[in-house]
Amino acid sequence: MGVSLLQATKRAFVKVILALALQYELALKVNRDSEDKEVVAAYRRLSKKVHPDKGGRTEDQQKLQAAKDAW
Repeated sequence: MGVSLLQATKRAFVKVILALALQYELALKVNRDSEDKEVVAAYRRLSKKVHPDKGGRTEDQQKLQAAKDAW
């Protein structure tokens, strides 16, 4: 059984979130089956760490934002 486009983009978004969380040493409890509100909360928490004004890299912020926009 295939996945819908929405599910595929959500999975890609979660993958980016988890990769960046690992890079920035942030523990997030989210996976591809998490509810949308949990994914958004993880995005917001990670965005605070990744933001260039908070010590993050511009490329990481752009990657995170692009994944969210695709979702």
